[in-house]
Amino acid sequence: MTITLALLYFEFRLSLSLIHFLIEIIKVKLGETRYILILSLIILGSIVLMSLFKVSQKLEANQEILLLQTTPAQQEFFIKKELSHQEAQLELEKWLDLLEKQPSHRDILINISQLYKALGEENKAIYYWEQARKVDPNNQIFK
Repeated sequence: MTITLALLYFEFRLSLSLIHFLIEIIKVKLGETRYILILSLIILGSIVLMSLFKVSQKLEANQEILLLQTTPAQQEFFIKKELSHQEAQLELEKWLDLLEKQPSHRDILINISQLYKALGEENKAIYYWEQARKVDPNNQIFK
């Protein structure tokens, strides 16, 4: 988190330096009157760009949260249809990526277990099922 903030601060300072440089060039080339107009446009554009950046970050964060909140109720699983071997492999890759972000998310672990079972890899299926059980041992699914 601290590194991200430091990086954002650095990028912000760099942007300000570039804007200042451009302003000085514009001031020399266009004169004071046009300089004020151009400066206003640059400031407005910077504010809009920063706002769009913040909105896009919030949207990305919300999409991930929404994805992880769409968990199945009790005895339901994410996978509700037959998958070909190739489709199951692609789904497994997606769920393993999600697992990296949420390593103790019960429903992700259950889904990975089900995909391994569908692919015929019983040992891995049992491993992920047990990992899910450790995360939420009192859930009805495991009884």
